[in-house]
Amino acid sequence: MERTVVLHSHSCVPDTEVADDICQSNGCPTVSPAFLQKLKYIINSSKKPVLLWIYE
Repeated sequence: MERTVVLHSHSCVPDTEVADDICQSNGCPTVSPAFLQKLKYIINSSKKPVLLWIYE
C-alpha cells in the first residue's frame, strides 16, 4: 500500500487557535481554507523546495 501525505485545508479547522479539539486528520497536515490561501502564495512563489517541520 502506498500513501502520500499532503497539505490540505478542511472547513472544520478554525482560522484561530482554539482550546478544544478540532476535527481528526489521518496524518496529513490540515489548515483552515483561509490559511491555505495565504500559504499557497508563499509555497507557489518559492524558488526552492518547501520543507514542513511538523511537531506536536
